[in-house]
Amino acid sequence: MSSQDPPVQAFDIEGQDVKCHISDGQRLWQCPCAHFQRTLTQYGEGFCPHTAVAIMRALEDGSLAR
Repeated sequence: MSSQDPPVQAFDIEGQDVKCHISDGQRLWQCPCAHFQRTLTQYGEGFCPHTAVAIMRALEDGSLAR
């Protein structure tokens, strides 16, 4: 990873590889599941149960500031 690449957190949620890219204090969540892709297409922002669980795990382990 070069110094220009933003930090990435990865979570395995029920076999889905959920990633959180962090850049300039913003977080961009990604999940390969169909639900995430559908909400991304429909609303311009992706969200799914896998990302919700990943966010909760990050909060619980302290890697995501509240």
